[in-house]
Amino acid sequence: MVVSLFGLGYVGCVTAACLSRDGVQVIGVDVNPDKVAAVRAGKAPILEPDLDDLIRASVASGRLTVTHDGAEAVRRSDLSLISVGTPSGPDGRLDLSHVHAVCREIGRAAAAKGSAHVVALRSTVPPGTTRACAEILREEAGDTPVEVAFNPEFLREGTAIRDYDDPPYTLIGCDEPAAEQALREVYAALDAPLLVVRPEEAEMLKEEAGALKQELDAIQDRLAALEKAQGAQKADE
Repeated sequence: MVVSLFGLGYVGCVTAACLSRDGVQVIGVDVNPDKVAAVRAGKAPILEPDLDDLIRASVASGRLTVTHDGAEAVRRSDLSLISVGTPSGPDGRLDLSHVHAVCREIGRAAAAKGSAHVVALRSTVPPGTTRACAEILREEAGDTPVEVAFNPEFLREGTAIRDYDDPPYTLIGCDEPAAEQALREVYAALDAPLLVVRPEEAEMLKEEAGALKQELDAIQDRLAALEKAQGAQKADE
């Protein structure tokens, strides 16, 4: 199994490093030449504990390579993971333009390759995005079969590698057996339950998990502020 991974930001770098450490051949793709150069040199372009060591070892082993040529990466791979950014706009909505652009690129590359390809979306996206991406991919791919899944991440800054290695579960949203089988193979090294649901259900689970995390973070902030206020009050007594 060879995986092309689009987007060498936070999620992409951690995923690429962990997959390649676990024996998967990974081709990282990014339009940013600085990120490509950093990973090629065995360095992490983001700050995360132990990530430098993982990337250095994976690059040295030959299991992790990087390129700016997305079409070539698709041609050489069986599965593409999309981990590009989806920044919030002024109205709070996620900007999906990078996701859609990568889908078009992968679809065209799959058509040129002429053989079946699996695509899994790991970027943070609103419900309904997986179906929309599937339409873009298949329109570009033409007669070439492309199977699509949603495979969200649940990584936290500072503990991302531990979160990847010890998840409560791995979530796959798909309707297609080839996509499910490909992702089962990719995550075979993880000792965690693998939940397979419909794409819309996986998107809702990811959104609900994100909302819960925001609420828990807000509670922690309020507790910290309360403890600080109580500490200041005691100091004044």
